[in-house]
Amino acid sequence: MIEGALEIIHGVRGTLMHPLLLPGAQGPDLLGYIVIAYEQREDLFDILFVRGSRVEEYACLHGELKTLLTEGVVRVALEACRLNCRVSLYALTGEDYVLFLSTFQCAPSLNVVVDGLTRRQVVLLTSGLRCDNGILEIVRPAAPFPRIVLLRFHSQEELVEQAGQVREGRLLAYNLELNAVVADRFRAEWRRPAPGEPAGESPAPSGPESPPGAQNPAGLAAELPPAPPPSPEEEKRVRAPLPADVRLLVAAFGQALEEFERAGRDIAGSRIKRNLPRIVDEVLPGAGSFSERATSVTDTLKVLNVIRQCVSQATIVGRWMLRRSARDIVKELYQTHQKLLYRCGVETEVRDCYRMLAGEPAGADGAL
Repeated sequence: MIEGALEIIHGVRGTLMHPLLLPGAQGPDLLGYIVIAYEQREDLFDILFVRGSRVEEYACLHGELKTLLTEGVVRVALEACRLNCRVSLYALTGEDYVLFLSTFQCAPSLNVVVDGLTRRQVVLLTSGLRCDNGILEIVRPAAPFPRIVLLRFHSQEELVEQAGQVREGRLLAYNLELNAVVADRFRAEWRRPAPGEPAGESPAPSGPESPPGAQNPAGLAAELPPAPPPSPEEEKRVRAPLPADVRLLVAAFGQALEEFERAGRDIAGSRIKRNLPRIVDEVLPGAGSFSERATSVTDTLKVLNVIRQCVSQATIVGRWMLRRSARDIVKELYQTHQKLLYRCGVETEVRDCYRMLAGEPAGADGAL
């Protein structure tokens, strides 16, 4: 499907390998996608974007139409076809992964079949886009999957030059900056309460950084359950965490920071390599890794400041993807260590950080 992708599994029957269970069997370093090809619909493919053992996004490719899905939609489709499908797994580089996922999260400014068009006609079509920063996608029919080439351009001239070399297939151009502006306006409109509606009661949007096509009917506010009520022993320890709990907290936050750094390198590349060490030095001076520097509960909370600053300093193109990854990492931190967070008295800070990354006001009412 994607030119340059490394094929790991090809065309295994769904009855032998359930596609929704496949991500859990992968190692932490995997970055790629799973393709589900339905035997009764040769032009319909569901795609699971996988990072390690976690699915980051569910999507559908149907001819020229791309859309984001939910796990529930994919599960219903698999049950309806009784797993009569073929499952394939591919690995991608960090750059190709981000480019491919972005084509599902952005709307194209140009979508045209170039078969029969002259080079001059293609150049005229792309010259009028006024796009200086985006992705050029070339889709050519092939079996069993369409062949897709993704190219990054950083100027109008580069776009015109790349597009002018295409002689067949479908040509799509995505303006990343325009899509980012549209997504920001969508989120701003959602946050504005309707006339007569109390603030904070609007239904949650599809995601903190998702374009209008993304789906999340339940809303982000229902994703994280409240921590279970503490036992009497835990109630006594909230005000004075035990040294063993502090060590566990430092390890948990250090691991979260490492996961954020890995995700950031895939998304922002050299920019995160420059910014992250500098921000860590600013919020917690010292030598060694963050886990080696942190000695208290207050120190561990500075991980949340590091994540917030890195997201805010990312480029407009990579910010929404970095923010989405950060949100998932903080969510996993909360769900995995709920009791530990409560015992150390930092549950509220972690929940507020999650709400900020999810585009909700800190301290808002309602269970996460």
